[in-house]
Amino acid sequence: MKKTMFFFALLVFLSGTFFYAQEEPFPIFEGPYFGQRPPGMVPQRFTPGFLSTAGYDITPTFSPALDEVFFGRRPTEDGSDNRLSPSFTWGQIAPLTGRAGLSGVYHRLAVVTELSAAGGRFVTHVKHSYWCFFPDGRCYYSMPTEGLDNFNYDYVKGMNPLWCCTYTLKGDDGIITWGTGGTTVAFRRNGRTLLIGRTSDAHEPLDPCDGLRLEGTFKREDWQDEISVKAGIRFSRGGTFIDEGFLAGAISSWWWADRGLVEAKFAPGRGTYRLASNSLVLLYSDGRKVRANFHLPEQASKDNVIGFIISTRRFVKVG
Repeated sequence: MKKTMFFFALLVFLSGTFFYAQEEPFPIFEGPYFGQRPPGMVPQRFTPGFLSTAGYDITPTFSPALDEVFFGRRPTEDGSDNRLSPSFTWGQIAPLTGRAGLSGVYHRLAVVTELSAAGGRFVTHVKHSYWCFFPDGRCYYSMPTEGLDNFNYDYVKGMNPLWCCTYTLKGDDGIITWGTGGTTVAFRRNGRTLLIGRTSDAHEPLDPCDGLRLEGTFKREDWQDEISVKAGIRFSRGGTFIDEGFLAGAISSWWWADRGLVEAKFAPGRGTYRLASNSLVLLYSDGRKVRANFHLPEQASKDNVIGFIISTRRFVKVG
């Protein structure tokens, strides 16, 4: 029992710290090998992306009964000047094609109560959940850090194979198989909505925001809080921007295939931008190139954008 509680506590903590804030459904970790495929004669990472990552594990804290442990994780550092986000380091990727039945990002916003790793108590907060579906029968449980513009599925699979899933859809009923195999999640299509998991959590399709133009200055909605990032960004409908380093308020690290998680740094600058496939593409005049995932809040107007979301952080128009 103690071992089970120990493992569960780790998963509760790590599921909220690995890149994205995600909602249920969650992989089922149970059985003799916690639902994972035994490695056999070839060593394999255990629960990649959850317990096995490239980050540094720090500040372990045990519960008074010594049957739970919580710890922090920070990315590696390599002195990178962050001139390119990862998707600019490979060539143009052709969009995935096929007839599996689904395409695009589906999103759920919910108010949840869950255990806080920091305080060891339950807290209530807003949580985002994303599923990206591709027409060739593959899907991804999250919103990629850089969105889906020039998305490299194989690269992301190297980061976290568990979340790189497959799906089948027959009529309106479907099955998702987790990337490590053996565990499945049922879903059902109801009009434009996908009802996913045992509790039929409703996920709505996101507008890809192709060609969207922004105007005005945007900052994180909590920018006036004492510890929040103050930097903003000003967009023009003509396709230019002036950035104070605003992405520091949403993205803390990039994942590199050869280095693992690396701290992301965002210096001020200016340049041109475009929006496509739920990606904000920033091309700086000094040669830097960055993509960040992007979408509008539910039911927001595209004619007068007053807010948007990047990596679950909401930015609002302040001028």
